[in-house]
Amino acid sequence: VRSAECMQCMECVSVCPEPDTLQLQLAKWSIRPAVFAMAVFVVFFGILGAGRATGLWITAGKGSVKDAHGRLDPAGIRGWMSLEHIAKGYGLPAPLLKEKSGLPEKVDHKIPIKQIAEKYGLTFDPHKVRDVVGELLKEKGVDVAETRVAANSALDADSIRGTWTLRELVEKSGIAKGEFAKGVGFPADTRGKKKLREIVQPLGKSMEEFREMVRSQATVPKMPGLHPVQIRGYWSLKELIVQSGIPKKVFVKKIGFPPDTPGERKLKDIVHPLGKEVEEFRKVVKEKGQNP
Repeated sequence: VRSAECMQCMECVSVCPEPDTLQLQLAKWSIRPAVFAMAVFVVFFGILGAGRATGLWITAGKGSVKDAHGRLDPAGIRGWMSLEHIAKGYGLPAPLLKEKSGLPEKVDHKIPIKQIAEKYGLTFDPHKVRDVVGELLKEKGVDVAETRVAANSALDADSIRGTWTLRELVEKSGIAKGEFAKGVGFPADTRGKKKLREIVQPLGKSMEEFREMVRSQATVPKMPGLHPVQIRGYWSLKELIVQSGIPKKVFVKKIGFPPDTPGERKLKDIVHPLGKEVEEFRKVVKEKGQNP
């Protein structure tokens, strides 16, 4: 069979009433359907197994516990992870994680940390687990990557939902209503009980506007040996200069934005009008790292 529509399901070989009429051949050898199926199975899982054994195949959960330098990084913790998953990834006892996070004994180790508050009726922010893991690793003397910590609260920007009211967001983030009004572009007299999605939709914007506002309030700790993958679009130009140690004029020359660009401007807002991506800044940092 030479048709492009053939997907080698081998059904035709199996049902053909005439013996030895249809068959799959590899060079001069004929291959039976059962053998072919087993070969596909072995090849697929053999490649997968070899990839995982050599570290070339890494699942999201397993690969995120370390940063680009190979150090354990609490920032790799995600809401879909369970305490059990986190404990295994960072080499810590799950009961200890639960205790240090202020969670009661009844909390199941196997449920995602983002579901704990709702399921057990607790006031619990998953972001706290990152801080707990970081502290425990440092107590063990483990070289831990620095993490980004919110300046005013432990609110995870990704947890913000359109069903929240403006008042809820202000209380949880610690950011004044006026700051959100200015940054997102809605009237300063907008009622606090109005839902976030009802605020941004008439403006033709998305919930990401609020999330970026929360992220922009994060402090960026000094990072020894800044790695390009750590750079984010919501960083300001000033933050990048401080963390990388690269003068502003170098970024201006390499990327092509105006020399008088304010240091407070976000990286994404600098490159997008130029039709470029934040990756341009990462390239400069990488290049200077290789040629200091």
